[in-house]
Amino acid sequence: MTTPTRDLIAWSLAALALAPGLPASTSITPGAPATQGVLDAADIEPIPASDDRSGAAFFREGFTFSVSRPGMVQIDLQSAFDAYLILYGPGDVEVARNDDFQSTSQSRISTMLTQTGTHRVIVTSFSAGQGGQFTLAVSEIQSDAEPSRDQTIRLGQTIQGTLEMGDAAVLPEQRGTPDYFRDGFVFRARSGQSVTIDLACNFDGYLYLVDTRGTVLVSNDDFGSVNTSRIIATLGSGGPHRIVVTSFSPGTGGTYSLSLMESSEVDPNQLSPMQAEQMMAMQIQQGGWTPQAATYTPPGMTAPAGTSPGGRTARAGLEIVSDPLNVSADAGEVFTTALLVHNSRGAGFNELRLLVRYDPELLRPLRVSDHKLRPLTRAAPSLTSSLPEGWIRYEAQLASVEKSDGFELITIEWRALAPVRRTLIEVVAGPDGGTMLRLDGGYDLLGTPEDAHDGTVNTDVAIEAGGLDHLLTGPLTGRPSEPTGLALRLSAPSHSVRVGESVDLDVVLLNPKPEAFDEVVFTLRFDPRLFEPVDLAEGGYPPRSDNWITRGINLLDEPFHGAFPFDRHLRNEVFAGEGRAEYHMGLSRARPLAGGVIARLRLRALAPSEAAAIHFVPDDGGAVTSVRAEGVDLLGGETEGITLVIR
Repeated sequence: MTTPTRDLIAWSLAALALAPGLPASTSITPGAPATQGVLDAADIEPIPASDDRSGAAFFREGFTFSVSRPGMVQIDLQSAFDAYLILYGPGDVEVARNDDFQSTSQSRISTMLTQTGTHRVIVTSFSAGQGGQFTLAVSEIQSDAEPSRDQTIRLGQTIQGTLEMGDAAVLPEQRGTPDYFRDGFVFRARSGQSVTIDLACNFDGYLYLVDTRGTVLVSNDDFGSVNTSRIIATLGSGGPHRIVVTSFSPGTGGTYSLSLMESSEVDPNQLSPMQAEQMMAMQIQQGGWTPQAATYTPPGMTAPAGTSPGGRTARAGLEIVSDPLNVSADAGEVFTTALLVHNSRGAGFNELRLLVRYDPELLRPLRVSDHKLRPLTRAAPSLTSSLPEGWIRYEAQLASVEKSDGFELITIEWRALAPVRRTLIEVVAGPDGGTMLRLDGGYDLLGTPEDAHDGTVNTDVAIEAGGLDHLLTGPLTGRPSEPTGLALRLSAPSHSVRVGESVDLDVVLLNPKPEAFDEVVFTLRFDPRLFEPVDLAEGGYPPRSDNWITRGINLLDEPFHGAFPFDRHLRNEVFAGEGRAEYHMGLSRARPLAGGVIARLRLRALAPSEAAAIHFVPDDGGAVTSVRAEGVDLLGGETEGITLVIR
């Protein structure tokens, strides 16, 4: 199914000895033309039994090459399915793997190979039973390659560029290693001059400013979104300075626009079309929020307004949300809340502190769990509390940078003690030991520069004397006294679809009265052997949509924002391998919104079936389906799924 390619001096052809009766891996040559292939049921390349893709349900095709000296390698897979790449070194020791690179149909591995000998590439899929046409290319990056020469950029100039393999500008920092691509630019400035450097790109970019001695003055990852970076600097010395454009993660690149201006000259009309459109899209999506840049001020000079003493921006607009927003419980009842990160801009953090306060006369915490966060921590987290004073403090450092939206940090199990009309589970923000998120010991990312105590959302708790029908797990805390007419249903333009075709499923809210509500949450289930999700809300530049959440695979909600203007964006993700879609949005105050389409799920048919069902799940281990008002479920289980025929 694939054609071997010609040999190169540094890399030689190799064949992997397999057990009798198994197909031999195809030998490939790094640097040669890409290899075309088809992944299907005949591909049964063996991999270690401990790998979750070793079962017969996954198709696997193998390719081998031999390494004669250490160096960088980049492996690119472009496919007609949800691609997945695995790289094994000598002795079948795993070197790296990758699922999605820029889209679900692309995978890329870019890594340093330190072992000589035969290496093996496995082409497979994210979900079982997937296959189709693919193109595989393997490229070598010489470990002893000469550094790239810097380009010249002038004040007031905008340069369009491409960050790609072979770009090796000098950078005296952790991203100065061969597995990162880097473009360098040099400009001359006078002492005391203020400059603004803007980067807009179609990848997760990273921007550096380096002085005449080769010292990194300041760097910036995200300026409002993962696709933009900004540095504002007052230069303490005259002469040449360098700008380095690279990426947040190794082995990634793409097109970009870089602008250099004096700070007094910064004007939206002077930005390149690419930057202007990106900034406008951010401001629309973020309700007029002004992104914050990384800044640098030499010692002895006055720092710009809105920056911390370290010279970096004081806030980045993230939120810690206590979920659910409203709880109604009986005295003596047990319920659960969760602290989630609202991070729709994709800012990175690896340090966190959580401070929760409550009235000890009305509430008592029974258990704190970090079961989802604990595997990501660098060392054992710290948990302290005081039952008499009514507070809980949790601190942790993560092993890697986290950028997820709607990510669960901890859950707290509570017992309601005494009746009260309203009390708070308060997530305390602020500089004096309050809740915070940081990256590498930098500034607090929560809230906005105007309010150091912003960036947290509390839970309102109402405690009744007893007598209501409540669920003890917390998310649903009551029933309306009479039917509301509220219902959720799935709608499709046709109940029949062919294998390989896609179908759009609309999630429709029926609200005939209409009833006021402040939360909508639902879980959908489908068979991953019959369907794979198609992302209708991809991020990047230009953005595919103005979805509130664009990380991962998402349901599309951008066309329906007018009818459902949610301002609490907690969850929107589709899990392909599990056949599950989760959606959770809320309003700051309950509103009687008329019915209509809330979101759209696109599924691609994979295999024939006379009854391919997609349905709502009332309770999926904590992920529920409900429409709530102040914690009370108005839906009452009124849902209607759909069954399709796949030809």
